[in-house]
Amino acid sequence: MPNAGCGALERTPQEEGGCPAHSQRIFLVLLAVLLLGAAALRIPRLDRTPWLDEVYTLEWAEKTYGDAIRDEVTALVPNLAPLTPLVSKVFVDGLTSPVLAEELAARIPHFLFGLAGIGVFLAAFRRRIGLVGALAGALFLTTLSLHIKYSAEMRFYAFVFLSEICLLAALLALLERWSAHRLAWVFLVAFLGTFNHLSFIPALAAALAAVATVVVFERGASRLSGRIGRVLLVGVCCAAAVGAAFLPSTLLSGGTKKIASVFEMLSKEGTRTDVANAPERASEGYALTWGQWRGFVENHYLAATGPAAVSFYLAITAVGAVFLLLCQRRILALALFPLAMHLPFLFLRVGHFWTERYLIIQCVSLTLLFAAGVQGVFALSCRLLPGRMRRIGGWCAAGGILAVMCLLRVSPVQGTLRGGDTDDLRPRAELLADRIQYGDVLAMERGKWGFLPHNTLKRFLERDPRTAAGIAPTLRWYAPENTGELAKNAGFCGNSTIWIVTRPVGQLSEGDREGLEGAGAEPLLLRNGVGLWVMGRDTVNMLEDGGFERPESGNGLPGGWTLRNAEGERFGGKTLSASVAGGAPFRPFWLKAARGPAGETEGIAAAAGEEYVISFEARCVDADQRRAPRGMVVLAFGNRDLANVVSTVRLTPEWRLYSFPVVPGQNTEGAVPDPMVGLSLQTSDGSCDILLDNVQLERGRSATPFTRDIRNLGQTVKGNAQKAG
Repeated sequence: MPNAGCGALERTPQEEGGCPAHSQRIFLVLLAVLLLGAAALRIPRLDRTPWLDEVYTLEWAEKTYGDAIRDEVTALVPNLAPLTPLVSKVFVDGLTSPVLAEELAARIPHFLFGLAGIGVFLAAFRRRIGLVGALAGALFLTTLSLHIKYSAEMRFYAFVFLSEICLLAALLALLERWSAHRLAWVFLVAFLGTFNHLSFIPALAAALAAVATVVVFERGASRLSGRIGRVLLVGVCCAAAVGAAFLPSTLLSGGTKKIASVFEMLSKEGTRTDVANAPERASEGYALTWGQWRGFVENHYLAATGPAAVSFYLAITAVGAVFLLLCQRRILALALFPLAMHLPFLFLRVGHFWTERYLIIQCVSLTLLFAAGVQGVFALSCRLLPGRMRRIGGWCAAGGILAVMCLLRVSPVQGTLRGGDTDDLRPRAELLADRIQYGDVLAMERGKWGFLPHNTLKRFLERDPRTAAGIAPTLRWYAPENTGELAKNAGFCGNSTIWIVTRPVGQLSEGDREGLEGAGAEPLLLRNGVGLWVMGRDTVNMLEDGGFERPESGNGLPGGWTLRNAEGERFGGKTLSASVAGGAPFRPFWLKAARGPAGETEGIAAAAGEEYVISFEARCVDADQRRAPRGMVVLAFGNRDLANVVSTVRLTPEWRLYSFPVVPGQNTEGAVPDPMVGLSLQTSDGSCDILLDNVQLERGRSATPFTRDIRNLGQTVKGNAQKAG
């Protein structure tokens, strides 16, 4: 059965290179080149902002080893498969340092698992399929966006790839020669795969079905009873491995409750818990649809960007199926059975939604068929071409296929390297750490993130030195079903500032935007990821165009000051910029008041004895990168007749919020009619570019989030707050 009718088609002397030592050197060189290329594609993603699920891994890594096995992170995720948390904990404990952040330390093992999967595929199938085919399959994985993504993510799925490649290789080795040693390898792979992720179990079942088919129907084997005995032996071995994988968690958690919860999750009556301390709600269950599965195959397992690309990959895999039918039917069975694994779930509902992560074995099967297809084209070319043209023709045919594949992979790989799959919460967290105050409220759409939606931001704020000690424990978290709900329920926040995290601005409906604006929310940061809005405490910015968005406002720009496009900076729109050289003060820029502290437009004045606060955001870009930035801002307050210096600020290379209290009568001589704020720049020596934005003058003791004119909760929300009171 394995090589019926194959002859020299499976591997050719031209491919093997004649001398075993020479072939081994070629193999090692190709392996090294592939692994270097794979590492180059994965390293840029290792310092990404951790996303929601990765924070779970970091939380697990902070526990003891026993608790990492015992504890449940959420009601939906019983930790029956704790290999990833344990491995991440080992690396976090051993490698985290001032030089190496814990996120990077936790990703290193998964990076290594990803490289190992590529190496194992090449090593396991180079003699069973052929060197060219194994090389093609390894290159397929190297450039696959899904594999790149999971190899730089501190989750289960890089090891899922590795374990399922090892599973097919171990079962194939067992089918080739039955021995206790090879059966032990099957047990080990099944144990580690299940100990890592529960999606390995259906993959294992599909692979065992393939083994049963091969053993029962293989010609020239032992009697039927003996073949059935072998099938049962492999089944018992794998069942024992699954039981052994469940044993640590079951023993440490004091019973079988966790296993029961898994079966509950696999039924449509399972429950979901969206946020901490939220009531459980019944789930209607999730059925895999044909469109979903097709999307998984086309967009993730093949990384095809259009019908032509899909047709190309399917044509090569079809050639691979024919090649395996002629030469390696055992491999064909191991590849085809997992491709049917999804069929029952088209009709059955389960308690968890479907993603491409749970059918990774199908990606491995498609990789195997693609590898066989390239090997088949290579072998056929070598047989059809005469004499010395065989080697050249075979390699040209295989190389042409791989070149087309690499060209088709350019766009998906670029998208993956840009990190477009993350919400990029780190810049939002850094901005919040600069501005957030005691008792503020953070609101995040429940529908966008689902389970415990605030954990990523919460983790950042608990570790930022500006908020970790005092502010973070006082923050309140709110998870509305949608943005429109904010307008109805924001009254409970009282006078606190509400920071709102929404879907990326391009995904917001017109109704969402109108709901936010109707509730008095203002956009703060909408570019490159999720949106950050602010609403809350009544604020009157007395200054005219403190955000520098309306050059016609009348403030005027002195010589040397420019308005520049703020793309690439922390804020959108325009920002004020000036290049400062030498030690002399730069000509000041004055912003005049357009309204009084209560919003009045006549008789504008800052009353004597009342508290006011001036705030602005700035950063310094030093032209001399070898030295620390030396830019400074001199802040003045007064009017056209008389102004006094309030403070001198030394800037940092990052955007920071600076705020300074002023009291007319103390910082000035009595009340200040028609107040103005002056900003002058200087350096201690050398030169630098200074950027300024979001200048605000308001009445109060502490700065509130910037507004261009007046912000409040809006009449609807105020009315609801009064009713609630």
